[in-house]
Amino acid sequence: GDYAYLLHIIRSMKAGGKAACILPHGVLFRGNAEAAIRAQLVRSGILKGIIGLPANLFYGTGIPACILVLDKENATARKGVFMIDASKGLIKDGNKNRLREQDIHRIVDTFSKQADTPRYARMVPFAEIADAKNDFNLNLPRYIDSSAPEDLHDISGHLAGGIPERDLDDPDNALAPYWLVLPGVRAALFAALRPGYLRLTLPLLEVKPAILDHPEFTAFNAQASERFEHWRQAVSPQLTGFIKGGHPKALIESIAEALLATFRNAPLLDAYDIYQHLMDYWAETMQDDAYL
Repeated sequence: GDYAYLLHIIRSMKAGGKAACILPHGVLFRGNAEAAIRAQLVRSGILKGIIGLPANLFYGTGIPACILVLDKENATARKGVFMIDASKGLIKDGNKNRLREQDIHRIVDTFSKQADTPRYARMVPFAEIADAKNDFNLNLPRYIDSSAPEDLHDISGHLAGGIPERDLDDPDNALAPYWLVLPGVRAALFAALRPGYLRLTLPLLEVKPAILDHPEFTAFNAQASERFEHWRQAVSPQLTGFIKGGHPKALIESIAEALLATFRNAPLLDAYDIYQHLMDYWAETMQDDAYL
């Protein structure tokens, strides 16, 4: 039934037409006749992309779904399928999951730019999909490892004490980017204990104040505040000049996109998280004022 629906959509598309179809995740890997249809769909080049969505997103079912993006334009020249695993981007909303504004925006931006993003998205060439080990199975975990890095226990650290240096400096570790921006903070907090291991130089209760008072963090905070102030000054005329009969949706779209652009290249800050703060404030408070 799922592929009958999908093939009907493809048959209804004009030459050069585009479509997107939400289907159960099973269409990506089920076998028998569906496997043959899936292989032909990939070979045709019409399947432009796959977006994996979180489970428990829709009412009436808890199974995960996916969006198949179809595009007949330049289908014969297409060399791969762009895949996004957006299954981790969600917020709990009662007994269901929900996509936040930032999750939707991240998906749209990533797909529009066709940008490879570690643990999130990549262009998968047809040769890899058709390889014997995959055999046109489009299950996203085969191509994108979105799992968090494994937390490795260090036996020597447990027995003899000390913090393994790899826990701080490994490129896959969440702390590694911070030391690129705040190397002095790392030097102030940690000292060598023995080869490969470090110790804290301060009692735990003094760590947070030491970070907040460090000149590097103070400078980082000032730079972030400067970015925000630049955005505030840029959008203030739009906010103060908003009059009755204006278009609230156009207003929030304009100022939110400006905020996202302002923080997009900011170190250590996730521009989409900042964007979400504004969108939450808009939903909870600001839009009521705009619609009055």
